[in-house]
Amino acid sequence: MAQPAAMKEQQNIWVDGEERVVPDLSHHLSDLAKNRKPSPLKQLAKYMMKPGVLSLAGGMPHPEYFPFDTLSAKVLAHDSYDTKYTESNPTSSSHADGPLDWFWSLIGLGGSSKKRTEDITVPKYRPQLTDNQLAIALQYGTSQGIIPLQKFVSEFTHKVFKPYLPTTSTTITTGNTDAWSRIVEAFCNKGDGLLVEEWSYPTALFASRPHGVAPVPVAMDLEGMRSDALETVLKTWDEGARGMRRPHIMYLVPIGQNPSGATMDTQRKKEIYDLAVKYDIIIVEDDPYYFLQEGPYKPQSYRQRRANPEEPETWLSTLSPSFLKFDWQGRVIRLDSFSKTIAPGSRMGWVSANPLFADAVLRVGETSTQAPCGFGQSMIAELLVNHWGFDKYVRWLQGLQKQYTDRRDLLIDAIASEFDLAEASSAPDFFGGARVLYEKEKDTWFSFIPPTSGMFVWVRIHLLNHPSYRAKLSPEEPTTLEGKLFVALVEKNLIIVPGWLFTTKLEDEVPLDETDFPGDAIVNGLMRPRANIDDPTGDPADHDGAQYAHFRVSFSSASESDMKEGMKIFATVLRDFFRAASSSSSGPSSPASSPTLIDPTSPSLGTLSLKDITDEDRATAAELKKLANTAFGAILSSYTLANAFAEAAKLYGQAIEKNPLDSTLFCNRAYTRMKMEENGYAIADATRAIELDPKYVKAYYRRALCQLSIIKPHLALADLRIVVKLDPSNKLGKAQLEATQKLIKRMQFEAAIEVGEEESPVSRCQEVIKDGGCEIDRNYTGPMLEIIPSSDPSSNQPKYKITQKFVDEMIEYYRNGKSLPRRIVWEIILGVHSIIFNEASMVELALDDGVTCDIIGDTHGQFYDLLSLLELTGPPSETHCILFNGDFVDRGSWSVEVVMTLFAYKWLYPHRVLLNRGNHETKDMNKVYGFEGEVKHKHGEMTYKLFADVFTSLPLATLLCPTLPPSPLKKGEKQPILSPEGRKRYFVTHGGLFSRDGVTLDEIKKIPRHGKQPGNEGLMCELLWTDPQEAPGRGPSKRGVGIGFGMKQLHRPGNFATNMARTGPDVTRRWCELNGVTAMYRSHEVRQGGYAIEVRIDAKGDTLYKTFDAVPHPPMKPMAYASGMGLM
Repeated sequence: MAQPAAMKEQQNIWVDGEERVVPDLSHHLSDLAKNRKPSPLKQLAKYMMKPGVLSLAGGMPHPEYFPFDTLSAKVLAHDSYDTKYTESNPTSSSHADGPLDWFWSLIGLGGSSKKRTEDITVPKYRPQLTDNQLAIALQYGTSQGIIPLQKFVSEFTHKVFKPYLPTTSTTITTGNTDAWSRIVEAFCNKGDGLLVEEWSYPTALFASRPHGVAPVPVAMDLEGMRSDALETVLKTWDEGARGMRRPHIMYLVPIGQNPSGATMDTQRKKEIYDLAVKYDIIIVEDDPYYFLQEGPYKPQSYRQRRANPEEPETWLSTLSPSFLKFDWQGRVIRLDSFSKTIAPGSRMGWVSANPLFADAVLRVGETSTQAPCGFGQSMIAELLVNHWGFDKYVRWLQGLQKQYTDRRDLLIDAIASEFDLAEASSAPDFFGGARVLYEKEKDTWFSFIPPTSGMFVWVRIHLLNHPSYRAKLSPEEPTTLEGKLFVALVEKNLIIVPGWLFTTKLEDEVPLDETDFPGDAIVNGLMRPRANIDDPTGDPADHDGAQYAHFRVSFSSASESDMKEGMKIFATVLRDFFRAASSSSSGPSSPASSPTLIDPTSPSLGTLSLKDITDEDRATAAELKKLANTAFGAILSSYTLANAFAEAAKLYGQAIEKNPLDSTLFCNRAYTRMKMEENGYAIADATRAIELDPKYVKAYYRRALCQLSIIKPHLALADLRIVVKLDPSNKLGKAQLEATQKLIKRMQFEAAIEVGEEESPVSRCQEVIKDGGCEIDRNYTGPMLEIIPSSDPSSNQPKYKITQKFVDEMIEYYRNGKSLPRRIVWEIILGVHSIIFNEASMVELALDDGVTCDIIGDTHGQFYDLLSLLELTGPPSETHCILFNGDFVDRGSWSVEVVMTLFAYKWLYPHRVLLNRGNHETKDMNKVYGFEGEVKHKHGEMTYKLFADVFTSLPLATLLCPTLPPSPLKKGEKQPILSPEGRKRYFVTHGGLFSRDGVTLDEIKKIPRHGKQPGNEGLMCELLWTDPQEAPGRGPSKRGVGIGFGMKQLHRPGNFATNMARTGPDVTRRWCELNGVTAMYRSHEVRQGGYAIEVRIDAKGDTLYKTFDAVPHPPMKPMAYASGMGLM
């Protein structure tokens, strides 16, 4: 094949200030493409267009004999569609009332009198051969298309998509399906694999399969293909096991993905492109919905009137960039279409690629479709080139964006009018971290993510809540629940597309015949998956027809009345479908209470037998059990919910003393201890119950939940398998087993991805900022960091610093429920990292005369409680230090707002705000208790990775060192332990002390922490996890992690902290005497009611304690973004 000279020789290009070699990508061409030669007759055509050339070469009909002298049409004005929000949408059921009414007018189905039309005409001849004219457009032509249209799409591509390579070429196609078919032929050999999203456009798959090309699915989330899952597939590729070489080509729809509606942001595209470079992948970017980027859905009462139309460049800058913008190697092939912006019947689109690839696509067209239809080319060229031009076409696109936004809103409004919808974050599968709307039934029937682009709503049906649910339906079952629901909808004259058409996880396929669809057989020929393939990067349950069904609902062409009627039918059928569902019975979940210390010792089983327990003991135990059950239900008027579980545990313990062979007593006490987060004690109780009754299903289940709470999912998995084996019909057990399997798989893959990563998230984010990949939207009007002059003249990125004004405005911005741009979030996190990275693992703070320090414990995502605390203490200043003692995140659903407030203050007052790491500033806890999901939902995956990286640099402890001599002792006070200088000093850490004596302050300072997780043992683990105990010495942890230690000299301040410690054994005192520490402060425990103690220390070491309560906050459930906990 004759290759353009530009691609034969080595090319150098400047990328990020350095010269790089553009690689030779010709090895990606298929064997067929390498053997394909240019059509010699087609090659002559380019000479025929040269002015003055006398041609007797072509066998072309004479234009005079074309019966068409002119081609005319009435078209809508470019500004026909308002870009502002209107209360009542004009859409109606008539053809002449919608975004295609000019097209209906053309084919004689009427026109809207409300719309202003204009005339366009294409004559047979125009003066220049390069002008748009029928004599050329209706003649045999080149596969590249007529010259005016070629020129327009080339200029449009470079203006709109801004390809990195100026040599990017375009060629006209007969739509994206044709373009993709050409690409398969030009780049794929038999036996190749094709990287695709786990749900994908079926026509693309059907075009590749006859060529022997197999889809290789990659897991998705709300932004489309996941970069981490992609790297897992590529890194772990086993050619022998897979039976084919690693895929070298990828097909994806990044904007308004079909069918899911997922939209990929800039950062994700850069991550995927970097992997394409690393693993030598060609990216085919099929982007027909690019200009239908509609933005987030808002309920009708929250919609605001849109602004006037923006200038073309301004509006275009708000759209997600194309992969072409980052493509310095020429490995992106972009497919664009007029189908969604002009009319699908025009069968017109274009390919943008490097010259070599564009030429390969062109050569396939020369012997297949050849040139697109001349009628369509001439009319579209006349409209865009001679009538509208670039600016007016962009204005038309703005109008379409608004129209489809309204249509999207109408459909979701119609759903909301039929169901009682609620909003939540979802489980860690395709819907992971997304804003999900779901039906507020006792058992959820369906859920969906409001799309931000495209034409479709992707609805998930929760079949596992159907009465006929089975863990696995037989693959031979002729009609699955999904099929039954589809048939029921068809019988009510509603067709929405079933999800099985879009799955890429097909083992084989079965055509459906009329026996599958009783009644009118109008759906013959649909394909259905026969079996599910266990793909390690996706969520098997998401594709399992026994658990979930999916349907694609389109809002692109139906009228408002049809949408409303369709959703009425959908609601009626869905209610009938789930009508027989038995309501699940479960008791009300009781809030976790304050973790009151309870003596875990119980009579030894080995010393007791049935004859040792009298009838009187059994009767007493039964009465105590009854009292415990009452306290457990928080019914006794003398108990509050906060104390109910503690009292119940105490009563169960007394009952156990009377009858230690009753397994139910141990199992019930395990539950109360689980609610108090004493998971270690709860595991011991559940284990005792199992020893007494090896078939006690509930004991296995509760022990599993405790193992999950302390991030030991493999141990939980073993218990859950026993649950399901002993009770195959146990719905809770099955669901928790599946959730746990997913969690383990996800943790394994993420661990595998982390191995061998060459660049830290901190460095990666710094590079992204430097490359201009994390810009602030120019329409953003919220709080702004102050820009400072850059010392680097070559840098085009601003440098920022933080101010008190910014922090005050940010807090109010958050208080009002708003979110900062990702760039500002990154700047704050990176600013804090630059400070804490250089701090020791134990920070020492001198409290000079006039300086005070407040200690605040676990804030746990409770933003409004944090604001109340700051009002109580006052904000940090040069004379007022605040030490936040870990666990800033998880549990509460405003963790981002909490940690960003603390980080902002740390950046503003680096020596007056201190941040200790807690056990929840760790990856495993974030995965289960909500912070990971919250960050990904609010700011994306890369932001979570940045947080996780920076958390490892947080100090582990702080030593507060008053500088003045202590106040004189009051009557009865004992002499405190003082430093060698005769001063008081206080050690503050999140958890507690150590499993051995003799640990010094110098050892703590030198603990290596950067990039490390605390693990299950060692000094770091103990500082973050250890709890106090009342018994002498050391003992096993009530949590199952860390140890228990004696509490003398111990205090526990903080939000959601415990009461002051009681006098205990001398473990703490020995450590304090060794290190000259007056007292120790720690937090690390939950207060459900919000009661807490806040501590203030001054320059003399005097302390002041303040108490406070929780404050009201917006109605959002705790752990709204949590995942992996299943039914916990």
